[in-house]
Amino acid sequence: MIVTDDIFTTGGSAASLIRVLDQMGISVKAVAGYFGNARLSVPPQTVSSVRKSLKNAGISVNARELSKNLTFAEAKIVIELIKKAGSEDEKTKLTQKLQRISDR
Repeated sequence: MIVTDDIFTTGGSAASLIRVLDQMGISVKAVAGYFGNARLSVPPQTVSSVRKSLKNAGISVNARELSKNLTFAEAKIVIELIKKAGSEDEKTKLTQKLQRISDR
């Protein structure tokens, strides 16, 4: 048997299926994966969350442009970094980093 997976995330679903098939006595000879969107684009709700986090922190970086250069997982990390940036110095450094990412 050959298992094909879209591998949009970790490949865990293919691994789970292979374990179940193995328990059923079905031997998997190969696994094929394909990618639909290699950057795993950021969904609109997350872009909105990035925008809101930037606004609340007073960081003037365009959320939509920034999100074009991030994966979904990276966008979630950026939101957390924005929330943790407390001092003005931290916000300035983060703004510079995010602007460099946005300008790619």
